[in-house]
Amino acid sequence: MDNRMISKRPRPHLHRTANLPRHWVVLPRPVTRAALRQPLLRGLCPTHVGYFPGARDHQVERAQGTLQTIFQYCAEGRGYAEVGGQRFAVEAGDLLVLPPNVAHAYGADALEPWSVFWFHAQGEQLEHLQHELGVSLAEPVAHVGKDPGLVALFEELSRVLEDDYSPPRLLYASRLLGHLLGLLVERRRENAPSSARSAEWRVRATLEYLKANLAQAPRVASLAAMAELSPSQYAALFKRLTGASAKDYSTRLRLHRAAQLLCKTELSVERIATLLGYADPLYFSRAFRRVNGACPSDYRKRERERMPSPSDVD
Repeated sequence: MDNRMISKRPRPHLHRTANLPRHWVVLPRPVTRAALRQPLLRGLCPTHVGYFPGARDHQVERAQGTLQTIFQYCAEGRGYAEVGGQRFAVEAGDLLVLPPNVAHAYGADALEPWSVFWFHAQGEQLEHLQHELGVSLAEPVAHVGKDPGLVALFEELSRVLEDDYSPPRLLYASRLLGHLLGLLVERRRENAPSSARSAEWRVRATLEYLKANLAQAPRVASLAAMAELSPSQYAALFKRLTGASAKDYSTRLRLHRAAQLLCKTELSVERIATLLGYADPLYFSRAFRRVNGACPSDYRKRERERMPSPSDVD
């Protein structure tokens, strides 16, 4: 992705091109205001959603920005965005994010016009989601790759709001949008070029190592070396990403796995403790009880009593 400063300005108009496909839905402002007062919607609420295929002549300029955060996923072709005095290239597989109340402009490339799926949203979660996407005013474009799953979620969101915007429908749209944004975050991490993989990305890679090596007690020094960080830097970033220390996070993973083994296998408590790296079964039992509210044998009995019998399933 080549982000370049270019001096050319777009033509100042908003979606007025006669041949621009008009596949979009906009919620009435009173509906949006009412939705943002609802506890389950104030965190994340879609307000506009649309799709412009092969949008030749698509040019937008907003001197005052918008009230919403704008997300545009370029599925094909290319375009540009201008924000903060810089012009950024937007290629196929890129996500453009523009925060509210910020002057901006964007549009399709003249030779290879983009096809864009887009939505506007409001809510308390958006600032945090932008952080997870790694976008900002200085870097509003993130590469998330081409993914049919993303397209399917954009299309579903459009169908939902096109049908109805009653409170139950808006709640579904909000949860669907959360799923879409979660997938965008995941694809952003997967598609980060190796040269740009951040310390955060490297720490997240060590989380996968911990999941694959549950029987090994975590050593912060070793994990930090994997992430190419000092132990103190690693510990601080690990805590910020997971809300726990490496030791506590590993314990959480091991005990979660223990609960699965108790429910799904006939392995003894002692054997499960050994498989998960606990040399002392009593210590394992105490740790398990603190997290799950019951000792391993009682937990197994309780959970199996809750499971449906084969006749229930049939």
